[in-house]
Amino acid sequence: MSKSPKYSRVSSSAERRRQQERARQQREREREERRKQREKEALQKARQRADKRLEQVARRQKALGADTAADPAESKAIRSSLDTAGKSIRQATAPAAVSAALRQLDEIDQRISRAEAAAQQSRQLEAAQRLEHLGRRLTEMEPAARQRFDPAGAAETDRLIGELSSLAKRGDTTAFPARADVATAAVDKHVRTVGEGVARHEEQGRELALRHADLAGRVADLESDAAAADVTLGDLRTARETLDYIADTIDADDLEGAANLTGRLGDRLGRLERDLDQAIDRIIARREMLGAIVAALPGLGFTVNPSSKTETADGTIGIQAFRSSGASLAVVVQDNGADEHRVSYVAEAFPGQSPGVREMSPGACDTVVDLAEALGASIGTAGFAVGEVTWDDGPGDLPPSGSAARRPGTQPTPQIPRTRQRRIGEQ
Repeated sequence: MSKSPKYSRVSSSAERRRQQERARQQREREREERRKQREKEALQKARQRADKRLEQVARRQKALGADTAADPAESKAIRSSLDTAGKSIRQATAPAAVSAALRQLDEIDQRISRAEAAAQQSRQLEAAQRLEHLGRRLTEMEPAARQRFDPAGAAETDRLIGELSSLAKRGDTTAFPARADVATAAVDKHVRTVGEGVARHEEQGRELALRHADLAGRVADLESDAAAADVTLGDLRTARETLDYIADTIDADDLEGAANLTGRLGDRLGRLERDLDQAIDRIIARREMLGAIVAALPGLGFTVNPSSKTETADGTIGIQAFRSSGASLAVVVQDNGADEHRVSYVAEAFPGQSPGVREMSPGACDTVVDLAEALGASIGTAGFAVGEVTWDDGPGDLPPSGSAARRPGTQPTPQIPRTRQRRIGEQ
């Protein structure tokens, strides 16, 4: 009689699938709660940045209001716009609303610059003073930002400032005012274009920072869930490395590259989340199957050896039990693909027993098949559909001595090497 292992087919019942779905929905709700918490924290940080920017613009507006050369009506209108932006920041309920308020502040800041320019023009009638003001407006901008966001405007305004400087040195007061007006218009346009480019760039950076924080939260959730379920998910390490690389890319100001990476990582994390949910469902099912068997073994005359519980990296779990007669039984539960699991039973005879008979006791459950049927019934009570007992060598009058399994197949039940085992706790 063959010694090949016997095994059973086990698939999840409808109730079991509903339980799994409820568990998945609970995890989704918990993830959603964590996402909302991250959004709340992101909003708080965005408000802090916006409040700082509001304070900066408010100081400029206050100085403008104190400037007697400034237009009082324009200064009052700017003050009103500033109050509106501040109210928008306080009432914002999402980072996007704060970003909109920041854009308002940028526009107000540019309006203050124009008002300051007008006040300076009315106050400083001398060509040299006007020239100095235009030059200062250009130097207030970062040279790299000028070249990045308006290279043509940077070249044109530099040329016009050089022309005005030559006119001032020659004392050409006739040509200077008209050319200064042209230069002022060019500088206004250049400052506006660069300011808008910087604002867009900073907003993109803020958006990427938010997306990076969300991805970091998702990776942390996956790591936590995988650790809690004792499930190995190989791609998680790559995801963590990609996350760090995205942070470096943002720091290097390569926002386009960072945006591409965040999109790809988001897709990958979606797949990882689905894979992890499936792996958790299946390993939990196998642990519950083994738990049902462990609970039933004492009633069949077996003593379970707690230290023999093993679980391999692929999710295969097993247990060993013995009778006072010396007969022993190993039970192995492993993934069998699709919605199935394979439960294998391997029995060893006690000293002096005929290997061809492999009777377990003189009473009930005399053979491995009887024992497999009894233990299969205990699995069924746990909400699983249990298939008939079979074995790898094919059907016959009796199964091969010493082993049985549920779920026919072509591969023998693997023996878990001690060197590759890891211990698990009691079910």
